[in-house]
Amino acid sequence: MFDPIPFWISCIFIFSVPLVPIIFYLIVQNYKRTSFWEQRGIIHLPATPLFSKDILDSFLIRYSLLSEVYNHGTGNVCCGFFQFRKPALLIRSPNVINLILNQEFKNFQNKRHGDYTDGNKDPLSQHLLALNGFKWKCLRAKLTPTFTSEKLKSMFSLLETCVENFLDRIDESKGDPIDIMEICGKLSIDAIASCAFGLELQCLKNRNHDFIRMGRAAFRPGNWRMFKAHFRTLYPQFFKKFNISAYGNDVNDFFCSLVSETIRRRKLSGEKRVDFIYLLMKMLEEDEATITESDRTSTIKFTDDLIAAQAFSFFIGGYETTSITMSSIFYELARHDGIRQTVQNEIDSVLSPQCEISYNDLKSLQYLDMVIKEVLRLHPPAFYIQRICSEDFQIPGTDVTIEKDMEVYIPILEIHKDESNFHRPLEFIPERFSTENKSKIPKGSYLPFGDGPRKCIGMRFSLMELKLVIVRTMLEYDFHLEKTTPEEINLEEYSRIYKIKNKIFLRFIKRVKNKKIYML
Repeated sequence: MFDPIPFWISCIFIFSVPLVPIIFYLIVQNYKRTSFWEQRGIIHLPATPLFSKDILDSFLIRYSLLSEVYNHGTGNVCCGFFQFRKPALLIRSPNVINLILNQEFKNFQNKRHGDYTDGNKDPLSQHLLALNGFKWKCLRAKLTPTFTSEKLKSMFSLLETCVENFLDRIDESKGDPIDIMEICGKLSIDAIASCAFGLELQCLKNRNHDFIRMGRAAFRPGNWRMFKAHFRTLYPQFFKKFNISAYGNDVNDFFCSLVSETIRRRKLSGEKRVDFIYLLMKMLEEDEATITESDRTSTIKFTDDLIAAQAFSFFIGGYETTSITMSSIFYELARHDGIRQTVQNEIDSVLSPQCEISYNDLKSLQYLDMVIKEVLRLHPPAFYIQRICSEDFQIPGTDVTIEKDMEVYIPILEIHKDESNFHRPLEFIPERFSTENKSKIPKGSYLPFGDGPRKCIGMRFSLMELKLVIVRTMLEYDFHLEKTTPEEINLEEYSRIYKIKNKIFLRFIKRVKNKKIYML
């Protein structure tokens, strides 16, 4: 009689035998990858075990991961870690950071592995912040003139109108608590819409505007969105092959339609408003641009999609980053009565009722400038800077070689809060940025807008907006933290930018009569 037990044992044996070499191969490959840093004698955070519940998180670049790696590498120039099984390097030394972002920029200019934008049906993926090589260099040169002092002065009155709406919203509260992050976010959208697109949205009054909805959609935090974004950075060809959208079809359609409609309307009306869209229209007229580097000439074609992507870069570069920084300024001033009073005294002394206030007056407020710089140190717009090494590079004075195609991370927040870079780093001390003290700050240790050729292109616009909002508000109001606001703020773990999880509520009390700001 046929015995079924030996039969099943035989089946298991037959099917398992081929799996043995496969399993053995996977074990060997896993060991090779996870021993990468050990073989090179570099201090590192061990890879997450393959069957750990945290294996997915090990693929994501989270704030807590960067903090853990940074602390693990204390006393060293750098520290290795793993994104799943892919080795990456975190830089701790300000000297090396300065080297990577400035002197050795050519070897660390790219932020992604390759370029998946050519032939891809995801138009917004071509924005300036995501491009590499000659495309980035060409567009950066074309867009930089938008942020000269002369152009910023022309935007000043546009910003002032947005701030008036902001103050009207505060006035409507009549002393009731206000969610400062909500109204700062809407003000930021109004400013971008006005100065970049020539649109008067008044998001502070129209709380359900599509611009707000799309802004939230583009920046919504979450581990899946972070996974998708990081996977796109590591494996761009996968997204290109399957035409996977970076931001979603609704966001793509909204911004592409907005830009094309704005350009069409201006061509018909003959309007010549000197803003971001005007500059993009000039680029479209040129049709293409050529750039020569190292005896190599490259050409970039200015298409409707490419232009729409650059308009989108203005939006993503200035929306949440500026609004959260603005909220953080209000938060820190509300927490520190003495500092808030010093700022208010400076504003009162420089901007008296008898004087008209100009763009240049904002630049003369030195203590306010110190306060904003200190806020940006404690609450930088981004957690980290990411670069791809183009060629093997040995860190001077060490045995560490950054290998070609390796991802390099610079943890901005950890650098800013390191006691070796800033005395009493967790305290809010604007005086560290005074004329006498700022020269003591090590190069490569203060990076709220990045550094080097890829430094934030809209930095000056953002600072002008921040100063104008704070000055106008403090001329008219005193403000204090509502008791429901927590002493310590919490951050979104699954976000690529510095994103505050808590709500920050402030009470505003009318102080003086309204003072108009004029552009001289």
